[in-house]
Amino acid sequence: RVNKTYFQHRTKVHKEGSLEAVVSKIVKNWEVESHHIADIHHWQTMDIKAFKAAVNGGCPCNAQLMADVGPYNMLLGETKDYSGGSQSFEQSNKTFSATFPEGFAWECLEVFSGPPNVLFKWRHFGPYSGTFTDKNGKQYKGNGEMFNLIG
Repeated sequence: RVNKTYFQHRTKVHKEGSLEAVVSKIVKNWEVESHHIADIHHWQTMDIKAFKAAVNGGCPCNAQLMADVGPYNMLLGETKDYSGGSQSFEQSNKTFSATFPEGFAWECLEVFSGPPNVLFKWRHFGPYSGTFTDKNGKQYKGNGEMFNLIG
C-alpha cells in the first residue's frame, strides 16, 4: 500500500545512480528495517555502531534506542497531540497505520551535500483518510486530503 501511494504521489523521479536516488534507496530501506526488524544486528542499511539520530539539534539516540522505542516515537517525541513516551513501538505503528491506511510514503527532494555528511531535504506524505487518536483519546477523522511533511 505504501508503494502505491509513493508511486502515485511522489514529486521527484531521480536519475538512476544520482546522489538523490542513492539517498532515497538507503532511507527507504532503513525505514523498512527500523519499522519491521527488531534486532539491530540484522539491519544492513547502516553501521549500527556509528548510527545517531537527532531531531532539531536535540540529544542524539543510537540504533538500539531507536529499535526499542520505535522511529515514530523517537522522531516525534512529545507534542501537543502525540506522546512518544506513552506509546509502545507497536502502538505507534498502529496509530500511524490507522491515520494513513493508504501508507505514509517518503521521498528525497534534494541533496545539498554529499558524503561523508549527507544533508538533504525530504517529504513524508500520504492521504489522511483514516482516523488519528490523540494522546487524550480524542479522534480526528481524515477527509482524504494529502498530508505533506517537509524536513
